[in-house]
Amino acid sequence: MGVNQPTAITPALADICRSLNIEVVPTRVRCGGPRMTYAGMTLERMLRKHGQGHVIFVLRTIVETGRNCSALVEPILWAVSDVVLAKPGWAAKGLAWLEAFDSIDLVELWGYAKVGGTPAPRATIAALIIDRLRPVFGKEVAHVDA
Repeated sequence: MGVNQPTAITPALADICRSLNIEVVPTRVRCGGPRMTYAGMTLERMLRKHGQGHVIFVLRTIVETGRNCSALVEPILWAVSDVVLAKPGWAAKGLAWLEAFDSIDLVELWGYAKVGGTPAPRATIAALIIDRLRPVFGKEVAHVDA
């Protein structure tokens, strides 16, 4: 599967997607298969803001777990990114992190956020992910310096 590269997608992002067998498609092309996404601009913003390693980690979390390879939509991408940033200790668990995501259906969580009519699907999805990961990784205690 090749990367159909719209002009706004940088070679850096194209390389990341190619290495993960993800196809970024323009909105005029029917997208519905696994590892396909319209969210090229979202990924570009994430790449600029958080760097290559973060984008690769977020994408791997999605496409290499459970049945989530069709979950490459903007609210899910940002929600997973938010959880990685909010819970770095959990994300640092590597394989345990990926195994925990095997039991999370990200498309289902997106559906809950859409059906619930929440004003912020991204935040709702992130909260639901944290809720599902908490039994696996436990509560992190915030350290406050006085």
